[in-house]
Amino acid sequence: DDINEGDELSFTVVTARNGKDAAANIEISKSDTDASDLVNMHVFSMNLPFVALLSNGYKTLETRNGTMFVPYKAGTKMLLH
Repeated sequence: DDINEGDELSFTVVTARNGKDAAANIEISKSDTDASDLVNMHVFSMNLPFVALLSNGYKTLETRNGTMFVPYKAGTKMLLH
């Protein structure tokens, strides 16, 4: 089955060969054809240790990549991946 926007998924977390967590046994638990309750947000990725510092409130400003957030207005809400 194809996974579509709005579908609810179930999965288990396993340790991959590289020692990192990975999703396995991914299944569609509920197919949602009504996308009226979806929210679109911007997402950015960070690596450890920076993500831990940011998510725990020790880091409040990202300065390593000066152009990454240029297209967005100040105060834009984003998700951290």
